[in-house]
Amino acid sequence: MTVNQSQLLARLLEVTRTLSTMVDLESYLRSILSAAAELTGSETASLMEYDDAARELYFKYVPWFHRDAISSARIPLHESAAGWVFLNVKPLIINDVK
Repeated sequence: MTVNQSQLLARLLEVTRTLSTMVDLESYLRSILSAAAELTGSETASLMEYDDAARELYFKYVPWFHRDAISSARIPLHESAAGWVFLNVKPLIINDVK
């Protein structure tokens, strides 16, 4: 195991221990998404939920600095990367979303 892998595993363990003590959902989600972004080398992360009636995704949790811009956005399943991930149940890495 490399030092980098050891550091990642140590950070993951630290996050897991911290999360086990949280009771506030907002703090819990913020911590999980922050750790997910950090551990994957991403700039940020968000959480989406599927709206069965509308057959689209929407942002359930968005970091504060994106909240106004995208919190009300609706994401179609067949015309988006997030929809592709949802439909195919597979991860997708996009190196540059610009």
